[in-house]
Amino acid sequence: LRISAAETVINKVRLGRAAAAVSTRNGQLELALSEAVAYGGTLKGNIALKPADKATELVAAASFEGVDMGNALGDLFGFRRLEGTGTGTMAVSGTGASIVELSRSLQGRADISVASGFLVGIDLASLMQKIERRPLSARFESSYGGRTTFDLAKASFKIVEGMAKTGDCRLENGSLSVSLTGDANIALRSLDMAGVANWSDADAANPFRLPFRVYGGWDVPVVEPDTEALIRRSGAAAPLLRSFVRPGRDVTQET
Repeated sequence: LRISAAETVINKVRLGRAAAAVSTRNGQLELALSEAVAYGGTLKGNIALKPADKATELVAAASFEGVDMGNALGDLFGFRRLEGTGTGTMAVSGTGASIVELSRSLQGRADISVASGFLVGIDLASLMQKIERRPLSARFESSYGGRTTFDLAKASFKIVEGMAKTGDCRLENGSLSVSLTGDANIALRSLDMAGVANWSDADAANPFRLPFRVYGGWDVPVVEPDTEALIRRSGAAAPLLRSFVRPGRDVTQET
């Protein structure tokens, strides 16, 4: 069955002009999307479903280009913390008797890049400047409600048993650069990641490195700084921290 449509709506997901083919063979259902206009860009992909021991086998692959990531991620996953123009590829497979079981069994890979975008809910550049001036007086929560702009963000994920793991997630914007590693639980829609933000002033002098954690639900993740890093940055408080660590370890020195 070949289908073409001017508009397609699946739950909250809206596609513009699209052409697809549906076929069945030996109990397997295949959907091939040759091209669809989606969220300001284009989307291509294919899905194959096959019954297997009271469950369903899923094999899917997709690629997209020029997509508005803010609206796309919000409609697909309820994640509204990233905006920009995205390009990427994804390939996954899994088996389960329900959506939850399928999500927990997923294996595959995803590679994504986002240009001219921003993180919603935290202004890391402003925060880093505050900490640079007064390390212990700037609270991480003070930046909530702001935005961290970036020129380019890239991430590569290996998906294992429903966990999207990355050791290569970076964003760059002039004096600010951020790197992240960790896991995203697809079934639970949760994050458990560690990051490092690097900031330097206009002449690249006095660089500042701040480790932090990101965890909790996708919709409202918690972002916490490495408290020891803030204390080390404070000349007055550093000796206090030093007195509580084992002899021979100088935590007041940056590594």
